[in-house]
Amino acid sequence: MELGYVYNIHTSQRTWGGAISYSQERLAGFSDVVIFFAINAETGERINLHNLRLEPLNEISGLMMETMPVDELLEIFPEPDEAEIASMKEVVREIANRHLQSSEIVTLEYGFWTEDGTPDTTYHPSQNSPFFIIDTDGRVVEIIIQRETHLLVMINTPFLE
Repeated sequence: MELGYVYNIHTSQRTWGGAISYSQERLAGFSDVVIFFAINAETGERINLHNLRLEPLNEISGLMMETMPVDELLEIFPEPDEAEIASMKEVVREIANRHLQSSEIVTLEYGFWTEDGTPDTTYHPSQNSPFFIIDTDGRVVEIIIQRETHLLVMINTPFLE
């Protein structure tokens, strides 16, 4: 495990960031895993958590996905139907409730939260599914889960200064 203080001149929020890695021997059935996290240095609130598997799922790497034609990607990762999205939303709701601690979910939607503060629900073929949450404090929380296993890939509370 590594831990360090993160200073970002673009925000007043100061954070501690860290990385934890596990080898295949320690985590039976999984490839090497690295988990990155950041917490608010003043409040101790978790800002983000990224769970990165070092080997691609379904034998498709990120680089391969960037170069594959969209029609091929759609064959491998078809757009989820309403039932699949509803199932994933329940998992995301559980994750969000553990993450939020002091607030509650107001909005939970399938899709990305864009930098200009608007949702993007356009489907992008992937093995991961994005969701965003707005809580009672007005914070946006981005959550990405692995579509097939529903494992948490990323949770992020972006800086909105």
